[in-house]
Amino acid sequence: LYNVISSIYFKDFARYFQFLESSFEKYFSESVKFTHVSMYPCASRYLKVNKSNYISAFNFRSCEQGLYRIDADYDLAVRLASFNIKAMEMYGRNEKDSLLDRAISYLNFFDRVFLDEKFNLLISSGDSRLLPQVLIFLAKKYNVPIVYFEQGPYGTTTFDDKGVNANSSFETTLYRLSEVQEKRLHARIQRYKEGSTTNYWKTVNRPIGDRLFEWLTLLYLYPPIPLRKVLPKDLQEGLSFTGFLRSFLMWPNKNTIKDISALDKLPEKFILLVLQVPVDAQMIEHSPNFVSFSLMISKIFESMPTGYELIVREHPQYKGRYSSDVYTYMRENEISTANAVNLKELLKKSSVVIVNNSTVGIEAILEGKKVVALGNSIYSHRGITFDFDPDVSIGHLIDEALCAKFDQQKADSFLYHLLCCYLFDGHFQDKDLRLDEEKFFSLIEKNLKTGGS
Repeated sequence: LYNVISSIYFKDFARYFQFLESSFEKYFSESVKFTHVSMYPCASRYLKVNKSNYISAFNFRSCEQGLYRIDADYDLAVRLASFNIKAMEMYGRNEKDSLLDRAISYLNFFDRVFLDEKFNLLISSGDSRLLPQVLIFLAKKYNVPIVYFEQGPYGTTTFDDKGVNANSSFETTLYRLSEVQEKRLHARIQRYKEGSTTNYWKTVNRPIGDRLFEWLTLLYLYPPIPLRKVLPKDLQEGLSFTGFLRSFLMWPNKNTIKDISALDKLPEKFILLVLQVPVDAQMIEHSPNFVSFSLMISKIFESMPTGYELIVREHPQYKGRYSSDVYTYMRENEISTANAVNLKELLKKSSVVIVNNSTVGIEAILEGKKVVALGNSIYSHRGITFDFDPDVSIGHLIDEALCAKFDQQKADSFLYHLLCCYLFDGHFQDKDLRLDEEKFFSLIEKNLKTGGS
């Protein structure tokens, strides 16, 4: 029996993990059992309708009886809840005590599940948030191998037995590619750029019951103040309900500043800074040098070389929603955004691209641009980017990038190992789901044989 436990977030995760379950059943001649731990109502609804075995976390109640207690296991609980504690603090919310209680309850409940089920494998969605962290901890405790799942750039997927993003096992060499490898890389890039896949969720008419559970999920993510105390803190994003409505309905925001709307209106020479969602594992867990975008923007602007302007690109899901000090500083120093310009063309016209650890860094490398990386990521510190060092000024790093010649040989080698060797084709929201079974089950069997790493 292959007994697998997984952690999933939303209905699109649920659909994809059911696809993985069916792939297991086809690949292995022995029987297969999946236990999906769904965090939000829409995922549980999908799994129930499609007759899957699952445990719902959103309606999980306190579980104080077990091996774990807050007084004896305080440090462990803090470590497991670290991401969620920091995420809440970014919205001015101190929910540490509630999150630690939740961590202990999860530990006690799922410890018994692991003992009873004797799992062969955990497939974890990400490696930062509280519930996946608890399952990862218990999997390691009971020597259960772990494979981490995450979506990748250009409609790809990551499966890794070490972690995701900066924690991944990805390695690259920077030697010159063979002619065969070059052809394979260019064909892959062309396919990604064409972007011919269809998002499944844009093609289906969801029944009213599904839509109700989607709205219920939004309440768990962004509860109004009266519900904040009642609903689980680890499932809340931290953003207020009115803040969510503002972004959902695209209400005008008083913080908006001058936005360059066309490519020909950009300055002749500029350095592009690409922002990302601040309450994200990339920013919270993998940004050791900058704790806020306001600090990042001010440090970069103060370090700008003569003759260049700074242009900022906001994340499309966070336009006008960054902290007020970001917009105040940009207005006072006449820094423009270029949110309306096509990203690919914006990258091409820039002299240097600065990112914290956004996947836009990979897109910039693909477009032949020199990248300054401020945080840790799957592409930084691998000989292909100009990486921030606290002992060296940002101005020096920018000057170094401006003076350097883009090394196409290194870029091609990096992209080949990332796109052709490491990442998996297909995205978990695709209408037609696909999986490189030989590559995927080679990873699974390696871990099953060795008992994890």
